[in-house]
Amino acid sequence: MEQEMMMDVAGGPMPPMAAEAMPEGAAPQDKTEADGTTATSTTAAEPPRLRQYFPETMLWLPEAVTDESGALQVEVPVADSITTWRMSALASTQDGRLGSATGSLRVFQDFFIDLDLPLALTVGDEVSVPVGVFNYLPEAQTVRLQVEEMPWFELLDEAEKSITIEGNEISVVYFRVRATEFGSQPFKVTALGSQMSDAIQKQVRVFPNGKEIRFTQSDRLGSDLPAHYETIIPSDAIAGTQSLTVKIYPGILSQVVEGLDSMLRMPSGCFEQTSSTTYPNVLVLDYLRTTGQAAPEAEFKAEEYINLGYQRLTTFEVDGGGFSLFGDAPADRMLTAYGLQEFADMSRVHDVDPALLQRAAEWLLSQQQSDGSWENDMGLVHESTWQNLANDQLPVTAYIVWSLADAGFIDDARTQQGLAYVQEHQGEAKDGYVVALVANALVAADIANAQGIQPASTAVLDRLAALAQQEGNGAVWNSGVATFMGSEGQTGSIETTALAALAFLRADSHPDLANAALTTLIQQKDSFGTWYSTQATVLTLKALIQSVRAGSENVNATVTIKLNDGQTRTAQVTPETFDVVQMITFDDVRPGQNVVDIQVEGEGNLMYQVAGSYYLPWELLPKYPELSAGEELLTVDVTYDRTELTVDDSVTVNVKVALNEPGSRAEWGLIDLGVPPGFTVQSEDLVALVTRYQDVPEGYEEPTVERYEMTGRQILIYLGNLSHGHPIEFSYRLKAKFPLVAQTPASSAYDYYNPDVSGEAAPQQLTVVEP
Repeated sequence: MEQEMMMDVAGGPMPPMAAEAMPEGAAPQDKTEADGTTATSTTAAEPPRLRQYFPETMLWLPEAVTDESGALQVEVPVADSITTWRMSALASTQDGRLGSATGSLRVFQDFFIDLDLPLALTVGDEVSVPVGVFNYLPEAQTVRLQVEEMPWFELLDEAEKSITIEGNEISVVYFRVRATEFGSQPFKVTALGSQMSDAIQKQVRVFPNGKEIRFTQSDRLGSDLPAHYETIIPSDAIAGTQSLTVKIYPGILSQVVEGLDSMLRMPSGCFEQTSSTTYPNVLVLDYLRTTGQAAPEAEFKAEEYINLGYQRLTTFEVDGGGFSLFGDAPADRMLTAYGLQEFADMSRVHDVDPALLQRAAEWLLSQQQSDGSWENDMGLVHESTWQNLANDQLPVTAYIVWSLADAGFIDDARTQQGLAYVQEHQGEAKDGYVVALVANALVAADIANAQGIQPASTAVLDRLAALAQQEGNGAVWNSGVATFMGSEGQTGSIETTALAALAFLRADSHPDLANAALTTLIQQKDSFGTWYSTQATVLTLKALIQSVRAGSENVNATVTIKLNDGQTRTAQVTPETFDVVQMITFDDVRPGQNVVDIQVEGEGNLMYQVAGSYYLPWELLPKYPELSAGEELLTVDVTYDRTELTVDDSVTVNVKVALNEPGSRAEWGLIDLGVPPGFTVQSEDLVALVTRYQDVPEGYEEPTVERYEMTGRQILIYLGNLSHGHPIEFSYRLKAKFPLVAQTPASSAYDYYNPDVSGEAAPQQLTVVEP
């Protein structure tokens, strides 16, 4: 019987104190011992093999399919890392049976070197790159270390250094370099020993010394609808940083598929963010299955993402019922309703504990008022703006009824009572966002009741249509209140427009307006392939997927893309590639004006996006005020208590974030703090920072730190309750690892659901010297 199989081989760094515990280095794989150990050796007389393949996960194979006898053989190129790899395999049969196995592969050699290379540098940085020398031979040996000079750096040191290292000893040698060219660059060191030798090469990303400026345009495309786009690259742009890519989308589904991958770059620290990066996979897999288009490899990959998301989402359930952003009491009604929608949709493609759905629904129903309504959540950013509505309980009730109906609880008497409240009070909805929520609630109830779209629902849909504002070939719905996650302005408009499109599509009503709404959403895509925030993105993807359900995508066309009357590229889109995004990158983007023209021959509902970027030197930014949003609505100040220190010293980083507009508030903010190369973050300071804001008293009006995450080059700090006149200040420490003169990455802060409310702190230079 054929089986689907997922294989995973992952390893991690280990301390280099014994043969059983080695740091991630690299090693040639010559033979595998019976115990699963791979032994390697390179004697002094032999030229050392270059080790350069260092993946964090050596193998990830979610789409493997066995033969009819259930056997699978896979040839895997073994990584160069000196570590112990953990191997795991999970298999499922067509009749639902599961099996799993684990194992290990240990890689080791008696002598090796390792590079403690920074993950990233900036052009102009000087660093003394540490080369760790590990001699696990029983006797001493003399080692000559040679760094290979390359065009991307200037060597400020000798190219060769020699040391004598005792048996079972660890040492370190430094090579000083200055980065002069940006890009992904190699750094190679060879160690020639009197008994054993080694060679290693690792990559480092070198960034231009400037601010990245991004630009984009998206719209529909057809034989009668060509595209023309112009952009100007300033003459002061750092040479070679200009890039321009044209994406051709054969249909709506290709937009959605790209959105799945693009959302992975977004933060995922809270319940809503984790939900919104999991939810689209659920929707796409459900669509592919119901239309019979799911290939085994795509299906298994989506299932794995959904499984990981599901496991994490369950950790945000509050004791006593409901969900909150970080799993702490009290639970949030709107957020729980959002989660109920997702878990109900997920249950169609993945095993979801029925008790989880029941608990979420019962908690929501337990919060219902005697008149059938639900009260507005307290303490969230939409609370203050919704108080300006004629009835602030109506949007909450509509959203919860919508969720309960879609989750299968329409027959519950309490859901019917909530529906009756929405029907009775729907006339009080005047704002576009509230009308869109009411329309979706009534349409969801009509679909759940399987009685067709009722006249009362049609009347609300007509009112929603009347609120549309035509913009070119698109239509937009604006709102005077914040959405339930706090979006206002552009992102709030995107959410409201997506809700309107979704209601029209589900009801099969006002098709022209629904199509115009989709056009606007396509035009609003950001340069990363998403819609600025997770909530705006997931609502847009829901509307796009619903439009695909409503009709097939027929496409067969040739697309011609021309840049500056020079380079011309063509792309073929066919029924077989309807879900594939075609990407065309141009390499002759020049300073000054650049013009992109796109023509289509053939048929199909195509879309395009032109996206690009360039870097401007930080000191020249004031010359281009049109590239900034004007006065910052939010200020982030990052200062260091000193900028000159010695190796192993600590520097204290002081951070202050403040909203500048009177009356402004950011319910959820995100601070992105750059970590300079050659420093380690003293994480205990961040743990203490989060702990300080746990169990704050009820009615606490100051901002809070909810959690933090660290990546190789940044610290993400999640803020709550930031408001004008109430800034937040905190500090943490960094420890210097090796000598350098380097620039810190820029730091930024922004309102997560209104990213135009943002601020940035320019890089600073730090100097670290030897003791």
